Formats: sequence, structure tokens, C-alpha cells
Amino acid sequence: MFHKPATPAESDPAGPYKMRLGLWMFLFYSLFYAGFVAINLFAPLAMAEVVFAGLNLATVRVSPSVSYQFSA
Repeated sequence: MFHKPATPAESDPAGPYKMRLGLWMFLFYSLFYAGFVAINLFAPLAMAEVVFAGLNLATVRVSPSVSYQFSA
């Protein structure tokens, strides 16, 4: 059974904006993740330091990354 779209697909006027936004979000996430990898590569013991409300750097650093992945 082949399901077709409810309405015919037309040109999306916001397409270029969405593409640019997606590229910026990808760049931001890539830099954020690269920083996490760099910290683990060059100073792995720094991840055990308590930095905020009793949470260590690993938890504080990964939390925005995880929430970003599941919000999209």
C-alpha cells in the first residue's frame, strides 16, 4: 500500500533559512563535541573536577549535548 502526502509538496520559502540554521547548529555541536574530546584527550582527570552544584565537569559538559540531541 503506497501512501502519498496529504497535500502536494511545493517549494518551501523557508528552505534556505532552515539549511543555514542547520549548518550553524551542526558547526556549534561539532565544536562543542571537539572540545569535550580534547579535554578527555589532554586532561582526562579534569573531568572529575566538581564545577557546578556538586556535578563534575563530565556531567556538566555532556548535559547540553544530550538535551540538544533529543530536542531535535
